[in-house]
Amino acid sequence: MATKVALWREVEAGTRHTVTTAKERYPQLKEPLMRDLPSKIAVKPKSGPGPGGRARDVKTYAAADVDALVARLAAPESVDPRWREVEAGTRFTTKTAMERYPQLTEWSMRDLPSVIAVKPMTNNRGCYTRDTKTYLAADVDALVAHLAAPPEPEPVDLRWLEVEAGARYTQKTAMERYPQLTSHSFPRDLPFEIARRPKFDNQGARDVKTHLAADVDALAARLAAPDPRWLEVESGARYDARTAMKRYPQLYRDLFADLPFEIARRPKNSKYHYACDVKTYAAADVDALAASRAMKRARVQEPELPQEPEEEPEECPVCLDPMTGATATLVCGHLFHKHCITDWARSQATCPTCRETLEIAP
Repeated sequence: MATKVALWREVEAGTRHTVTTAKERYPQLKEPLMRDLPSKIAVKPKSGPGPGGRARDVKTYAAADVDALVARLAAPESVDPRWREVEAGTRFTTKTAMERYPQLTEWSMRDLPSVIAVKPMTNNRGCYTRDTKTYLAADVDALVAHLAAPPEPEPVDLRWLEVEAGARYTQKTAMERYPQLTSHSFPRDLPFEIARRPKFDNQGARDVKTHLAADVDALAARLAAPDPRWLEVESGARYDARTAMKRYPQLYRDLFADLPFEIARRPKNSKYHYACDVKTYAAADVDALAASRAMKRARVQEPELPQEPEEEPEECPVCLDPMTGATATLVCGHLFHKHCITDWARSQATCPTCRETLEIAP
């Protein structure tokens, strides 16, 4: 304890410093700069009444160490040579580069090679030395030149040139050539190749499906010719689900799940009905299905013969067992087991059911 008090005497004499007295002596110092200096704990004596005036332990530094630190920071060789290049303009930080070239952003400089330089303290108001990314001026100048250069034109896909020449079609150009086609008309198995459509107007370049002109022509010709199976539907030799349900109102779609079918191409018949593939069924199969449904409906509608309810055996009102064996009927008409009503008559003179005078009929 005496040693700590003696150290504080040195602080008061000026041969040692605390952080506070060192910053008062040298305003350019900050606490982080002093963290590597050798220190000793001194007890600061109580300065007054109250909680804030009590004695406490304080780090203290030799005055010679503090003076040496200030001299080292003030020497020109203490400044990072890379930061000297920043000050000379042969290197840039992100901030100085954007001041020099306003078109740059932090994001545009993310891939530039960088080196860390220590930025020295610039004032005594919280600007400490710190590590900062720096970039060669030549790299920054080259980046600006690259950003200013017009973009190289994207090479045109040869397949797209065939589209422009008419040797290939996209869905859009095919529908312009054949108005009877729709986006649903192109079957999934129609062969295609991807072509890169170049950028135009405000639309970017993008990949587009293209088809050979011969394949599209064949598709359009096939769709233009009437499907013979659909001709059978129109003549009544075949049915689709819609025409079958019109012919037989007792049918519904789920009943057609197990019928054998063939696909027919239904032609476009109005602006709301496009050509499409439709399941069709032989008229004989539909007729047989309708007949079987009619027989089931007839069986369901047959009235069932009324069944006579089974007569349950009457119970004796006294013992509640079925009325079997010897019985006895009272004058009031109620029936009992003979032994039950005999036992009852020994203690009661009235009928157990209606309370009439107990008399057994002959």
